[in-house]
Amino acid sequence: NELYTALQTHIAEAMESSIGVIESLRIYEVQKYLSRSHHMWSGYWVMINPDKWNSLGPAFQEIVRRNINAAAELERNDNDIQDRAVQDLLHRQGLAVNFPKPETFKAKLNANGYYQRWRNEFGEQLWTLLERYTGPLH
Repeated sequence: NELYTALQTHIAEAMESSIGVIESLRIYEVQKYLSRSHHMWSGYWVMINPDKWNSLGPAFQEIVRRNINAAAELERNDNDIQDRAVQDLLHRQGLAVNFPKPETFKAKLNANGYYQRWRNEFGEQLWTLLERYTGPLH
């Protein structure tokens, strides 16, 4: 709750947050730059009790799976639209928006074994699904 003042008085030089939070907290009033590194993503997990799930017939499981996945795609699209609109608003409110090259981040993470660690942790099937959305992570 003291972030705004910390940025205003230069106790803090920067902050990391979602673009929506930057706009809602009016951070554009006390910060000059917005760097869109896209280094983070958060999502929601849909969970169901395994006994309950296994009690459902395969056809019903497929209906649930298909609709959850379709809703996730719609949510991602809505988030992208909202993200672009808020970025444009922040730019019009005076923030200089820049886009660091992700290759710089990826190279550092790769050199330190980050991707290999999580590839081993997730397994090949999940890693392949992840890279479908992110592109190669190595």
